[in-house]
Amino acid sequence: MPEETATQETISAESPEAKVRQFMEKFKGNPFDERFRRIKGSYLFDIKGVGAYRIGIDKGNLEMEEGRTDADCIVRSDADYFLRIASGKQNLLTAAMQGQVELEGDVALAQKLTGITPSPPKSGSQTGGVV
Repeated sequence: MPEETATQETISAESPEAKVRQFMEKFKGNPFDERFRRIKGSYLFDIKGVGAYRIGIDKGNLEMEEGRTDADCIVRSDADYFLRIASGKQNLLTAAMQGQVELEGDVALAQKLTGITPSPPKSGSQTGGVV
């Protein structure tokens, strides 16, 4: 029985919700990020089943807080899509156009965020896919 409990804890620690929380914790310990040096504004990430996180950016200086507060750009998604966007596997604006993510507020600010997330990996095959 103790082994089963340990396995369940491992699974929950690796859940998308736990991964989102771990990702957001990185912002608390990082008051400056060079990738954001050209951005001034605030984002609210409202993640279903996880919570809301506001990240204020002032030319690379970062401030993160939990909770639903006002922000220039609001991004609503589930944990899986948030992680896909944050890792660069999914483009934020494409996800919004596909209805997977809701954007509210300053879309130009959302576009700037897209420019700093990692690019999706390129496929080795061009056949059968949409370019």
